[in-house]
Parts: sequence; structure tokens; C-alpha cells
Amino acid sequence: MTTLQNIINHFGITEDIREAGYILINGQFLDLSEKNNGGEVGYRTADHRDINMFYDNKSNTESLIAFMNEGNIRLTPETKGIDITIKPNKEQQQALRQFINYFKGECLLDISDENGKNLFNKEYSIKTSSTKIINDIMDYFNNERKCNYE
Repeated sequence: MTTLQNIINHFGITEDIREAGYILINGQFLDLSEKNNGGEVGYRTADHRDINMFYDNKSNTESLIAFMNEGNIRLTPETKGIDITIKPNKEQQQALRQFINYFKGECLLDISDENGKNLFNKEYSIKTSSTKIINDIMDYFNNERKCNYE
């Protein structure tokens, strides 16, 4: 288990959706812009797998999967992407709403299992309501991942 505060201390928190790499379990956006290390403001430049420095004896990908299995949601703002493994809590739902609204409802949703395998994906077009997308996510988890959203 990692220490979330150590991760926050290293990467920082951002309010800028374009810099966010994860929605943490507390609903904050983890800053993967690397602006504190010379990275460019307004862009996610660090790889999601850079989380590996907080995991012993795990590969980069195994670390990413472990972090997501702890309930953190992976974001790829450059593709408007959301990747979820665990049902989002209320704080994360609010952050998801911010992320989705930033892109005016256009996003790519992936739901992965605890091994990182993609179980479900859907592309939402511009002007899709954030409520619709969040309801789809919650329905998926509440119905034991058996929903089929056509």
C-alpha cells in the first residue's frame, strides 16, 4: 500500500484538468504536468506509470494497476479519457463531473478489471450530459458489471 500523502507531496495537486493524471480517492486531481520539475504548464507530461517510484518490487505497469486498484481513477486529458477500476466515491464523482464538463461531455470511458484488462469502453459525443456519463458508470458498477450500454 502506498502513502497517498507521499504521492501528493511528490507530484502535487492541480485544478487544471489538462495537467491531471489521476482523480485521487479524495477527489483531488493529481498533477502530472511536471511543472515543478521544468515541465510545461497546462499539459500532462509525466507518464501514469511514474507512480512506480512509490511501489516496491512492481513493474511500471503493475504500479499503475495497483494505484488504480486502490480506487484512483486514471485520466488522459489529451484524449479526454477516463479509466476506472473501482466504483467512484462521491468526491470522485464530483471531480469526474468537472472533467467531463471541461470537455463539454465528450470523453472516452474505459472500465478495467483489477488486472488492468479492459472490460468496457464507450465513446461519448460532445454535449453528452455529465450526469448521463456518471450514471452509466455507477450503473455499471452497481449492476455487477453486467450492463450493456448501446
